[in-house]
Amino acid sequence: MKQKDIAVALDSTEAAVSQYLSGKRAADFKIPKEMQPMFDVVGSEVSKGKNQKILMYGICQICKEIRSKGEACEACKSELGVKADCDVCLK
Repeated sequence: MKQKDIAVALDSTEAAVSQYLSGKRAADFKIPKEMQPMFDVVGSEVSKGKNQKILMYGICQICKEIRSKGEACEACKSELGVKADCDVCLK
């Protein structure tokens, strides 16, 4: 897909998509292998142009999983300068 199409599907900007794809944004974040199937399903649906609400639900499920396991903590701390003892996502 073109970056513009991805941005439209995700209700984001083309600049944000470009930064994610180039590693300029959230470069520290690594997807745990056990979560890859979730990303594959949502990515496939994005490429098919599925309903926006369905896509947002899938993305929300991925985010909940990431937060509940503390997978984004290091990236968040380095990107945002959050305190080491932050537990907002885990609540």
